[in-house]
Amino acid sequence: RRLAHYLAVALHNLSLCYNQEVVVIQGDFAFADALFDSALKEELAQFRYYPQEPFRIDYDRRDISLLSLRGGAEVIKKKYFASLD
Repeated sequence: RRLAHYLAVALHNLSLCYNQEVVVIQGDFAFADALFDSALKEELAQFRYYPQEPFRIDYDRRDISLLSLRGGAEVIKKKYFASLD
């Protein structure tokens, strides 16, 4: 519950700067159970000037290292083909 509180505060602060529609949680937190998810949503509801549900929260359980590798390969590919002009 305490961890959900801290994450809710961080998401609240980020949402003041960005108008996101979806927040994707990856890594260890993506494997949180329904108790964590409900506690996080309860904590977010404490911020009174939010709409009922300010953004959707998705949990991405894919392997972080694989995602990083794919992202790096995509950047290299774009930079390579951009230099062919």
